[in-house]
Amino acid sequence: MSKLFMGAGESLQEVRAVSMDEDGLRDIEFRIKAQPHFLGEQLVVVGDNQDFPQIATSTRDSRTLIALDTAGQIVAIELKLGSAPSESAFQSLKFASYLSRVSPEELGKIARSFAGRPEHLSLLRSWREADIEMSDESVDLTSLLAVTFERDADDYSNLINRTQRILVAAEGFDSRMVEVIEWLSRAGVSIRGLQYRKYLVGGQEIFFAEQVVPRVDPAVDAVGARAMAQELEEPWRIRGLPYYMERLIPALGTRLEEVMAMFKQHIFTTAFSHIDSCMVKGLRRT
Repeated sequence: MSKLFMGAGESLQEVRAVSMDEDGLRDIEFRIKAQPHFLGEQLVVVGDNQDFPQIATSTRDSRTLIALDTAGQIVAIELKLGSAPSESAFQSLKFASYLSRVSPEELGKIARSFAGRPEHLSLLRSWREADIEMSDESVDLTSLLAVTFERDADDYSNLINRTQRILVAAEGFDSRMVEVIEWLSRAGVSIRGLQYRKYLVGGQEIFFAEQVVPRVDPAVDAVGARAMAQELEEPWRIRGLPYYMERLIPALGTRLEEVMAMFKQHIFTTAFSHIDSCMVKGLRRT
């Protein structure tokens, strides 16, 4: 049987894995709310199961959190005590489906309610100290994301909750759950399984988390990260014409569509290369 030790001066201290219980799950939940980067990426938590009692999971061995990532996507987080069974995937899919219908305005109200609860007052205080725009009823999510991730608020215009992702965090995953997550991932569902652990060494707590499913290919992961960064930094390049349409008054938007349709068969390329302008290239004479 293998054991892990940590050096402490000239001595060695055994690192012991701790079996989690309901209190341990609450502890993990509290720490993720305060420091969501424990999950391996930049996130800001804006809600939990109390904000969605009609759909979210809240049992002694399960918790639900709602977060936003650097691209403004909703991340539905399922925290599981022990090994996550395959049924967890269905619950996560139902929750993500429900969240896809929540508007940014509704989500802003949920975030304000979440931060206003007694157990989250330190979070509310930190948002206020950071000059995040909010009222007694709602949080401006573009302001929250811009301040949290040090971006321009305009970067998040019309990006919030355009897509949804699923993250299942558990102490382990049964074989059927691994198969389900891998199949969903191959089918295009943005879902990943994260295994967390708690250790004790010399009276100190050590927390560890890593993605275990789908297995990470460093090359593919780097490509995905670059694509996400480009979506955030230069959304006009990714979204093309719809990006500009959302920023025009209706009359101008209609006229632009008419012009593009009129010359469609004669256009070689259209370059969506700037934040406030696009260029139609290669018009031919008829």
